[in-house]
Amino acid sequence: MLILGIAPRFDEATEHSFDWFLDLVDELRKYRWYLLLGEEATRENVERALRNLEIDIVVFYDHGDERGLVAQNGKGYCLDKKNLNLVAGKVIYTLACLSGKDYGAEAHNKWDCVFWGYDDEFAFNTGEDEHLFKECANYGLIYKLKNSNSTWNEAYEKTREKFNEAIRKAKSLWSKMLLRHDRDSLVCYDAHEPRPPRCPLRRVAIRLFGRAGRKISRTFALGIALQWLGIGLCVHDFILECQKISNPYRFPPHGFWWGTLSIVLGFIMVTWEHIKWLKRKYK
Repeated sequence: MLILGIAPRFDEATEHSFDWFLDLVDELRKYRWYLLLGEEATRENVERALRNLEIDIVVFYDHGDERGLVAQNGKGYCLDKKNLNLVAGKVIYTLACLSGKDYGAEAHNKWDCVFWGYDDEFAFNTGEDEHLFKECANYGLIYKLKNSNSTWNEAYEKTREKFNEAIRKAKSLWSKMLLRHDRDSLVCYDAHEPRPPRCPLRRVAIRLFGRAGRKISRTFALGIALQWLGIGLCVHDFILECQKISNPYRFPPHGFWWGTLSIVLGFIMVTWEHIKWLKRKYK
């Protein structure tokens, strides 16, 4: 097993998360790590590592948002939706704020990643309670790797228990509030599915096709719909033409040709989606 560890270091928050990350690496030192620390935590280095090495787990501490995981000095992203193909099928374990809201959901839904992160801000308190936040942040991966037969669902539940224990131990009322907030923001898209999307059509697709409904693109769905519409028009026109008396003023006129056009357009759209998928997969 090879773990890609990414830890930018450029502001007060990342000074703390950087130390937490080093403690995590030390705790799991028996595993092989490829580390990109501080100035090395750039998009170019991350993509190069993912292309050239057989990475199993990506660990990223700290900043992020709904679009991805922020690179060194806050300049762009190490990982975002544009390079999700490089982490397809891998585990992403991160402390990044808000990353579970959109980026993590897409990583899981469309690229079969196990995603561990937070769908809201990860907040912490410095001082005498800081170690409690660190222990909770690191605990999920430590538990999963040290209990090799466990599932991510078990790691998720154990981590929530760890948060509850930390809440009881915390000396500051503010720390207790922040720990409770972090616990409730924790997501693991393997132990459970992301929140249902707002789009009603997407909800219908999920209801009909299960998890596969989360992966269907709008272009692909429209292409399939156009092909079925075209087939319907062609069949309808054929039935009318077979009648003894045909109505030249029926609507739509020349349905066969409209149907054929619809089928061809739908086929082009579906094929284009397949081509884009292959390009992303083998990029």
